[in-house]
Amino acid sequence: MVLLSDGRDDDPGSIGLEKLLRTLERERDTAHPVRVYTIAYGGQADRASLRRIAQATQGRSFEASSPADLQRVLLASLTE
Repeated sequence: MVLLSDGRDDDPGSIGLEKLLRTLERERDTAHPVRVYTIAYGGQADRASLRRIAQATQGRSFEASSPADLQRVLLASLTE
């Protein structure tokens, strides 16, 4: 799965990062893993949170600061 986001948790109704990480750990299926490849988009992106989500699923985290970067990292994430 590829997740393009600024990574910022600004929704008061969300489950929050720590609960998300616990849920990902609890629901991990080692026989059929779903890896999350995160793309932190924009200069104000919460790269650390997106990196933690990717690591929790044995995925990888990428950064795209500009639209020009986006094409490169999107292609890289899809060819992992």
